[in-house]
Amino acid sequence: MSCASESIEPARRKSVFLPLVVLLLTSACGSDEASNPGGDQPFAFGAADEASLMTTVRSLTARGMNGRRTGTDGAQQAATLIVAALGNCPGVEPVTGQSFRIEASSDSLPAAWSTPVVNIAARWPGSGELADEVILVSAHYDHLGPTADGTSYYPGAVDNAGGVAALLSLACSVPTGSGGDAPRRSIVFTFFDAEEAGLIGSKAWVGDPPFPLDAISTQLNLDGYGAPLFEHMGDGLVFGPDLSADLAEEISSVNESHGAYRMMPVGHEVLEGRSDQAPFQQVGIVAVHLATGIPPGVYHTPADTADGLDPAVLSAATDWTGMLALRMALRVTRPALIDPPRAPYATVETYDAIIGNLENYPEDLLGPTPTPEDQEALASALFVARAILDSWLDKVPETDEEWESFTETMAVVAAPFAALLL
Repeated sequence: MSCASESIEPARRKSVFLPLVVLLLTSACGSDEASNPGGDQPFAFGAADEASLMTTVRSLTARGMNGRRTGTDGAQQAATLIVAALGNCPGVEPVTGQSFRIEASSDSLPAAWSTPVVNIAARWPGSGELADEVILVSAHYDHLGPTADGTSYYPGAVDNAGGVAALLSLACSVPTGSGGDAPRRSIVFTFFDAEEAGLIGSKAWVGDPPFPLDAISTQLNLDGYGAPLFEHMGDGLVFGPDLSADLAEEISSVNESHGAYRMMPVGHEVLEGRSDQAPFQQVGIVAVHLATGIPPGVYHTPADTADGLDPAVLSAATDWTGMLALRMALRVTRPALIDPPRAPYATVETYDAIIGNLENYPEDLLGPTPTPEDQEALASALFVARAILDSWLDKVPETDEEWESFTETMAVVAAPFAALLL
């Protein structure tokens, strides 16, 4: 990645959000470290089918599931759907015993927790000397249940029926090479319960793992899957490649190979602790959070319905995830952690600085000061803008058409907040 901001000429390119660009480009240069790539073995998933993906999403978000809150009939129905689908997937097997269900032990749950927590997992066995190593690909299947007054429910389409649909699609699309062998490492598809209650399912897995944690080479966690990040931009985000140069290199390779869809890198601290990769990161496992985006105004509301998903985005993100999972399964060496994480990525310090700016909101320019919740949303939007800029540093716009496209995309996020930085 090159630090190419000097090539941006000032006249035509000083848009309304230029102050934001200057802020977000701070510390944007960093050195890459070589990795041992996944190689050119002819392994591939079949392309994800949009109709099948959306059928799964609509089933999980149906009124009968009633929001899939952990411990309810809706969550049990969702678990039954997932287990039945895995039972029809060729080549996968339970991780332990005869069942795909893994009920969390009481010792792995919080002391005051009394609701059963049921994780679900299926394995594709690897081949050769590295078959005992695992690429863990995960998505939580629970959500928030009914509304407090009981008149409606939280469907949880983007959060996270889309991730479940993507995971099932991959699990049922067994890749083999030209010789029929499996990838070097095993791939375990895990559907976590009780994420919305505080990552209870993934914490229980780490606290009482069904196989040794040191077998996990990499975790890819899908959460917030199926909707485009912005109207003008279909790319998604991957939180955490700053933790491993090897994984960052593989992500870059997938972005180059896929072409039609990319995941833009963002620092792990931006959403630290907010999804099921966090318990694995905390015990030293290379783990990232993949998200396509969540439409404005639907997060944790009854408006997060299947109609808010874009089947083409969900399909493309599923294919992208499969490509990365295979590259990690085919690597000769495990990805190494970096301590401390490397630049260039947004950091929690930047986030705190943005919040500080928002607390000095210029009411005379923009009206009433946002609530704390709105301030959080504005800061998150600025982080996304930073991610877009980081992704563009590989190729700074040069032609009028490229610059127009870039400006249009950035304006979606940056224009409403530019006055804060003047």
